Amino acid sequence: MNLAIEFGNTNYKLAVLDQYQIVEKWVVENSKSFDLDLLNPFRIEKGIYAGSGTIQESLLESLNVLNIPTFAFDKHTDVSFSYSYRTPETLGDDRILNTLGASIEKPEDHHLIIDIGT
Repeated sequence: MNLAIEFGNTNYKLAVLDQYQIVEKWVVENSKSFDLDLLNPFRIEKGIYAGSGTIQESLLESLNVLNIPTFAFDKHTDVSFSYSYRTPETLGDDRILNTLGASIEKPEDHHLIIDIGT
């Protein structure tokens, strides 16, 4: 199983995935901490995190203590498609991940992705 973490401006979201299926998910306000004991029932092999907000270093340190290797996705990560964006520094990592997910799910299709955030 894998752990996906998205850091937004208001909340951060965590999801445990088995292949492409969400097994469990949580939404936590940025000002609150996450009870890592909630992950104990799952055999998490690795994690990925990205987002437009501030990443909680304490959460990442705790995942490291639990021996869950994590990968930081950001706009410098190599993806399977190209994009032209006038101001790439303002393009959120979450938007790139949305596009990557759609292209993996339906590689032969064109996509319109609407992400309205909080």
